[in-house]
Amino acid sequence: MKKWVFLIVFFELILLIGNGSCFADDKVYQFRLPKYVEPIHGTWINEEYGATILYDQKWIFYNWGYFEEFHKISDKHFADRGMYILVEKWQDAYGNVWYKELGLEPAGGHYYYLKKVSEDGTTLESVLDYSAFPKESDLNPNNSWYRIYHRQ
Repeated sequence: MKKWVFLIVFFELILLIGNGSCFADDKVYQFRLPKYVEPIHGTWINEEYGATILYDQKWIFYNWGYFEEFHKISDKHFADRGMYILVEKWQDAYGNVWYKELGLEPAGGHYYYLKKVSEDGTTLESVLDYSAFPKESDLNPNNSWYRIYHRQ
């Protein structure tokens, strides 16, 4: 199963890069294979969210490029799932790890995330955009697509 998911992600990536429609701003990005263990991998929760599609309480990121979202932390079955590709990764002066992430929906859509994992690895902040990768200044609680989670 893991091998098939990886192959699907790989071929979708090739198709997206090949047709040039992947990025709205036509920049060259640093696609890279993630390490087996990345700070973003694992289970992230926020009990304060209202358990809706816009505010899922739990995200799980697997190391082979697959994610699951759960409306409630206690849910046994995911509400949504998809694939993700870590496009860029860097570390800031405070030790936080940043990612530009391309999300791929099973139905064929895609979206852009900017995510930051805190230096101690316990907090994940993210912001979403449907047309281009968000800027670091977009990662703030005043942005309607801003989300914050804590490692479970």
